[in-house]
Order: sequence, then C-alpha cells, then structure tokens
Amino acid sequence: MALMYLVLVSMTTFLRPLFNGYLDCVGELLLFCIIAAIFDKELPLRRKGAVGIGLGVAGTFLIRRWYIFAVIGLTVSAIVYWVAKLISAAKNERIALAKNVLIVAVIICIAALLPLLIFFPGFVKRSLFGNFSSAYSAYNAYSHVEKWLNIGDLLGWAWLFASWVAVVFLIVFAYRNKDVLLGKNMRKDVLILIPASYIGGAIALLIFWRVQDLSPQHWYIVIPFIDIAVFLPIFLAIAVFPQKVARRLTQSLIGAAAIFGLLTGFTIIPTNVHVEKLIGFPVQTPYVQGDVGEKGKFTNYLYEQTGGKDLIYFAAASSNLNEGLPSSYSMLEGLNQSFSTTSANVDSRDGFNPAFFDAQYVVASSPVSIHMSPENEQVVVGLNTLVQDKSGYVGKHYTKKKTFYFDDNYEVYVYEKISPYTVDDVKAVEAYFDKIYPDDPDMYKNRFDNYISTMEKDKR
Repeated sequence: MALMYLVLVSMTTFLRPLFNGYLDCVGELLLFCIIAAIFDKELPLRRKGAVGIGLGVAGTFLIRRWYIFAVIGLTVSAIVYWVAKLISAAKNERIALAKNVLIVAVIICIAALLPLLIFFPGFVKRSLFGNFSSAYSAYNAYSHVEKWLNIGDLLGWAWLFASWVAVVFLIVFAYRNKDVLLGKNMRKDVLILIPASYIGGAIALLIFWRVQDLSPQHWYIVIPFIDIAVFLPIFLAIAVFPQKVARRLTQSLIGAAAIFGLLTGFTIIPTNVHVEKLIGFPVQTPYVQGDVGEKGKFTNYLYEQTGGKDLIYFAAASSNLNEGLPSSYSMLEGLNQSFSTTSANVDSRDGFNPAFFDAQYVVASSPVSIHMSPENEQVVVGLNTLVQDKSGYVGKHYTKKKTFYFDDNYEVYVYEKISPYTVDDVKAVEAYFDKIYPDDPDMYKNRFDNYISTMEKDKR
C-alpha cells in the first residue's frame, strides 16, 4: 500500500495540472470517490448509497463541464465490469445480481439527472447542444496516432512497458496458479477491473478528442483509468510474486523510479528529453521573466489612465500578453487595482467581440501576440494590424500613448480612442472579417449587424 501511494503521488503527469495552476483536482477527488463506490462489491445492495453516487456524478459535471467525458468512460467501464461479474457469478445468483445492479443503475441515473434538469436546465442545454467541437476546433491539431503517442510520452513509456510486462506475468501466473491468484488476497473482480478501465479510458479519450486535444487539466479525465489500468497490474504482480527477495528488490526499484521521476519532474535532477519520455515529462520548468518590472509599469500606467473603469481591449492573446495580465500582476503584488478588460482570442470559439468598438483603450504589439497559429487567431491578428495603421478606417480613431518593452523583443503599445466609430467604419471592419469567415454569420456578420442596429437606434 505504501509503494502504491508513493508511485501515484509521484507521477509528474498527475501533478502537472495542479502545479500549472489548475484547481480542477477538486472534481477529481469527487470522481475517485464515485469510482470507489461504483466498483464496490456491495454496490448492488446499496440503493440509498446510489442516490449519493448520482449526486456526486452531477457534482463533477457542475465543477467542470468536461468531467462528463470521464463519467462516460466510467459508465462504459462499469457496464463491462458488472456484465463480467454477472457472467462469472454462480448460476443461481445471476438473476438476483442482475436485478439489483439494474435498480441501482436506474437510481444513480435519476439522482444525477434530476438536480441538473431542475436547477441547471440552461447549463445542461448549452453543454449538450453547444457545438463545442466547432468552437474548440482550433485546439484539435493532432492525428489520433500523435495523440496516443503523446499519452505515452507524458506518462512515461517505462511505466507503460512495466505495466504490460506485469499483465503478461499475471496471465501466466493465473494459468499456473489459479487458486492463489483468485484466493483471499487477489480476487477475480480486481482482474476484471483492469480491462474494464482500459476500455473506459479509451472511450473517454476518443470522445473527448472529437472536441479538442488534451490540455494539462484535461488529464484529470483519464487519470483514474490510468491508475487502475496501468499501475494496478504492477502492484498486483509484485503482490503475488513468489520469491520474497525478488519481490523486495522489485519494490525497491519501482519506488526508486518513482522518486527519481518526481525529482526530475521538478528539475531538481537535470535530465534530457529521452529520459523524460521514459519516466514522464516535467511538472514545471523554472520560468524566468526579465520584464516583470516593465509589466509593472505597463499595469500601473493602464490603471492611471483608466482608473479601473474605462474598458481596455487587448488585441493580444499570448501567455506573455493578454487581457488577464493587469489583474494578475496586481494580485501578485497585492495592489488594490481592478481593471475592465476584454478580448476575443480564438476565432472558432470567441468570434468577433463588438466591445472592441466601445473600448477607450486598445493594447497592441509588435510582433503580434498570439498563442496559436495566425490562421486560428485572425481577429487578434487583424485588429492588431488595423489599430496600428494610422491612415486606415480603424487606426484613424486612435493615438499611440505609450510603448513598453517586454521579453523576446516584444513592443507593447497602448492606444487611446480619440474619435467615435461611424456606421461606415463598423461596416468596413465587418467586410474585413466577412472575407475571412463568410460561412459563420452567428460569430461574425450577425454581431456586426446587431451592433450597427444599436448605433442607428441611438442616433434616433
């Protein structure tokens, strides 16, 4: 048990989301509790407990919407697991077991769906019919082969290889020592759980990949399945290993590998990309910013100009420069400063934000500050260019107030609006983006038309 805990808490893949600032692990804790209850051998008899499981499922969905993919995978795993349990049960017990499992499953479904449909119908509707595969298409850039290989690279191929060796060992051991493997310390339902987790985890990934690739926080979708499918065979194999000396030696090697991976994960021990692919990629590498002082001047200047009230539009979307920079810097320094900022970063998700026309200040840069390819951030690129063109239908409304110098030779400009937009100017901007996205009126053309309609009403 101590070895199991050591290995699991040392996995850099599991720690990375938390140390990158994602607090989604709250939902993960709840998900682990649900999994423990779902695969409990007493589940068929716990009808009252099934209500709690259902509420827990609803809770994970409300904490982070994408946990629904983990729930889908868990549902598949549970079906595989309990069907296998029914098949392996004694003939005179199958009907009663099937009846109880079915009743509990219905209770879980009702307990999960009722509160969502009663109290959060809008959230459920958006989640089911929000067309997220289109909105997040820019985040889906890799082939399925690349995605599967990336799972191995980030988790560590050495751990996967050790797991597969352990599976082969367990199969051979089960064939030769069936009574021992299925005895007091090693029940057959645990062995059923391993393939069930592989299947459920694969289904969860395949469905999620229809929407986008895995970001660090999305690993919480598959971590429970990896814990069971990849690491459980290793611990089971060690537990039934017949030779005590060899078993202790294997335990020591596994523990040492986990500690080594943890130390390299925080770059305490330097390593290289080849070693990282074997034991898991780093949790976080040191991030040194030489422009913290300049960012402080930038933040303070924006506050002086706006008083925290005037709207600031960021035609920028990189991790180094985006609409969250002023607020995050102020919080880091303990400054009592608030900002009104807005932007539109990813074209397929955000479209065009008409608040651009209302912003008193616009932040632009050279080169343009983006976090994806220019093709996926045409709004950022386009507005960044148009604002800086003094003679254009956008640039003529602004004057450059201040320039700041960030790392990597970035020049950051603060523009102030000196004249209001006319209907013709807005139509010109509309025409610019209509050439790029003629087939997505809800995200572009209709928004311009609605804004123009508001402008014309205000004139009256």
